[in-house]
Amino acid sequence: MKNDLKKNIVLGSGLSAMTAAAKLLKKNQIVYVYDVGIEPEKKSIEIKNNLRNNNKYFDALTDILKISRKNYNLNNKFHFGSSFAYSSKKEIFNSYSKGGLTNIWGANILPYNQMDIKNWIIANSDLVKNYNFISDIINVKSIENNSLNEKFNYSYKNKYSEKREGIRDDQTNKILNELNSIKEILYKENIFFGETNIALDDQNNCTKCGFCFYGCPHDVIFNSQKTLNQLNNNENFHYNSNYKVINFRESDNNVVLKIYNYTNKKHFFEKCDKLFLTNGSFNILELLFNSQIINEQVNIKQSQQFIFFGKIKNYKEKIDHKINTMAKINLEMLMNTISKKFIHIQIYPMSDVILFESFYRLNFFKKIFQKLLFLIFKKYFICIGYLPSEISSSINLSPKNKIRKNQNLNEKKNISLIIKKLNDMLKKTNLKFLNLVKLMKINASFHVGAAFPMSKNKLNNESDDLGRIKKMQNVHILDPLILPEICSTTTTLTSLSNNLRIIDKIYPDE
Repeated sequence: MKNDLKKNIVLGSGLSAMTAAAKLLKKNQIVYVYDVGIEPEKKSIEIKNNLRNNNKYFDALTDILKISRKNYNLNNKFHFGSSFAYSSKKEIFNSYSKGGLTNIWGANILPYNQMDIKNWIIANSDLVKNYNFISDIINVKSIENNSLNEKFNYSYKNKYSEKREGIRDDQTNKILNELNSIKEILYKENIFFGETNIALDDQNNCTKCGFCFYGCPHDVIFNSQKTLNQLNNNENFHYNSNYKVINFRESDNNVVLKIYNYTNKKHFFEKCDKLFLTNGSFNILELLFNSQIINEQVNIKQSQQFIFFGKIKNYKEKIDHKINTMAKINLEMLMNTISKKFIHIQIYPMSDVILFESFYRLNFFKKIFQKLLFLIFKKYFICIGYLPSEISSSINLSPKNKIRKNQNLNEKKNISLIIKKLNDMLKKTNLKFLNLVKLMKINASFHVGAAFPMSKNKLNNESDDLGRIKKMQNVHILDPLILPEICSTTTTLTSLSNNLRIIDKIYPDE
């Protein structure tokens, strides 16, 4: 190892890990990655290849249901019928797959609003400076006239596109037209909307096969394995799979890790200068418990997820079950009577994946009444909403992985008020939202964190502005766990930007 370089260990191969590794390499540092790195099972790969080659949607769906039926769990997302990406133990869902949660994610990118983070110990300008770096890595596609980019201070210099033939659908166009018809009225009431910014490798390769929620069979949706493959060409990058870090300790200004090798089923010790915890919130908590850094229960905040229907009145067009199922419209609203922070709603076109995965009891009717259901539901679309953590339920997690839910009793009432507000504003349009709400389990959305909020004082379980808790000096948490709160807007860009801010501070440019 060169004398002027530090040995940095990064955990996992998800988006946090790969963007951190890319940033460290840009700083000319040496990076070692340790990852469990589970690959998809043979059957999953077969289903994916078959769907690619013949696009027989129902054949693939049948195969998925056969594999997943025995272990089906609403909160467990399946990659072509396989649970390889997730471990389900006591309601805690960890990813041990190569690529982490990017194997199955919404790919919707929008930072927190500047007003939402005005009381943080870091400035919005500290985050904005890394937006382009991240957006280049994950290949964000946006619409040039998306007013939300301006409202949320996301002026990305990317290849804007006015055309979205690969991912557009008739329902989305109709909803946008209706919203635009009363745009000024909505804006005066602090309700803003725009097409989603989505991390896509090549939107024009989208076949509208409807499998976005199972993991894109055509690799159109960005997966951090792509970044991993690119980084492998750098001589300072060393990727190691089939390993799991059990615990760590700091000694003599170094970090010593105990690592389990799944291949030979043995433990060994590894030393580094800096350790970056980037392997997912619950994996990080498990590691902190095992390392005796945290010995008491921690409170994990979340952005409560809820699902409800929207309706297009007098909608005549046909809809296709084989459709792109990613979020198409983001709707952001302020209701000071509920919260001073934005409420976030993602609008999805109707599809059988959305319908049956969101309301899984309908699966019983899937084969018998599928065509009838689509005749009934063609006027409907799905909305997935998120509340800011200040008005959401939270959970306490103990070192023994015992979970206790802290229920916010006003959640359903607040959601009803949100839907009522929207309907009051939309009376002169052909849109209506139904107060038929399903509250998702507390950790189902994966929008969790703020267990160790950054603070100038660093008291109790708070972290400093370098993501360090307790007496940690060379171990840094790069995860939403250190955000002061979990706002409702998509967490990815804000969390990653904060991670890179930390690396910039540790390794400042000369």
